[in-house]
Amino acid sequence: TGARPGILAMFIEDTDRLEWRLLREQLTLEGEARQFLTFPEARPVVAVTCTSRIELCAEDRADALRFRNPTHPAGKLPALEPAVLSVC
Repeated sequence: TGARPGILAMFIEDTDRLEWRLLREQLTLEGEARQFLTFPEARPVVAVTCTSRIELCAEDRADALRFRNPTHPAGKLPALEPAVLSVC
């Protein structure tokens, strides 16, 4: 309904660590996420998160990516920072 901020979670399956690093370093995931956030359908989305099976199973999840929607008013709320900001 758009009444509450939403977070779009993208799970990238069948990716090894090297491929995941390349996606991150070449900004492929960031480009796709940021392009999506420009579409009208993304208006209720406060952030996009990207993770692979490696991050789900690892103790250190610093490789997961989060991209905040700069046009969403809730994107700057301190309470949502852990969900909308990348660690790295």
